Amino acid sequence: MSNLNNLFKELYHLHDHIIKLVEICGVIVGVEHRYSHINYTVDDNSGTIACYLWQKELLDDHTPLKLGDTVRVYGRIETGPEGRRVATSEILNLEDPNEELAHSVQTLVLDSEYKKPYELPEIIKDNKEMLLNKLSPRPQPQDVQEESETDTDLFKNAVFQFLRDNSMHAPFMISLPRRNAGLIDMAKEILSKEQENEPSNRQITHLFEEALTSLCEDRLVVESIDKLGMFEVVDEMAVEKFILRIIEEILRRSSTRVGGVREEYIMTRVKKEFPKLETEDIEKLMHHLSAKGFIFESGEKEWTKLR
Repeated sequence: MSNLNNLFKELYHLHDHIIKLVEICGVIVGVEHRYSHINYTVDDNSGTIACYLWQKELLDDHTPLKLGDTVRVYGRIETGPEGRRVATSEILNLEDPNEELAHSVQTLVLDSEYKKPYELPEIIKDNKEMLLNKLSPRPQPQDVQEESETDTDLFKNAVFQFLRDNSMHAPFMISLPRRNAGLIDMAKEILSKEQENEPSNRQITHLFEEALTSLCEDRLVVESIDKLGMFEVVDEMAVEKFILRIIEEILRRSSTRVGGVREEYIMTRVKKEFPKLETEDIEKLMHHLSAKGFIFESGEKEWTKLR
């Protein structure tokens, strides 16, 4: 399995298929409790991988897992500073260890399926152009693209990756990235290309501020609502999970005759939870969920999921 390319950093190739989400079944061989998250190392007989779970997403009745527990993990593949890992959306403790064996057999069957050439389902073929238009990135001016291929966007991406790994999904000060020696060296190298003299501290600070401003414009980072003068990283997975939770909540409370949840209601709830998100950002995430098969339109401007 390999990264698709530099543009889609969270998509991977498995034979002829593109994947993002995984299901793992194995034994916990390592547990590390941190302030922001719990890091479980899971061995599924093919190797070990880190599966991290954010503390703030744990339910009140969550039972801590321990070494030797057999678990089933659902999540998104990521490549972090220490290698490949799983951003866990759900982890279940399995009482029957035979489920691990059954999962291993299932992976062998699925592997043979994934080796077959990928073909689009007929329903997607019929709507291929519409889907491509909705999922295609917004066009950017040519001069911005050329700059992003050199150093400015590379530095911005490095700052964003650092914030994702170190801000602990809590509000952070604007000075946090400037404490990282690797980012400082990268900033000096970029500035040195543009001038003969050694970059000043003010120039370095300005480059960091430009990167953060750009991240805010891209709505990857937003100003904290609770703490003035601080910022927070917007996590795509957290927003998608919140959308799913809204739909599940309404469907659970409503009659089985209810076709779906009005898009306007979902928008209102999401904007209340994530005030800085724009309507087009939420629509994009909903279409991502639809493309992945988690939700689908049950009517005009209505969304539902399989029950």
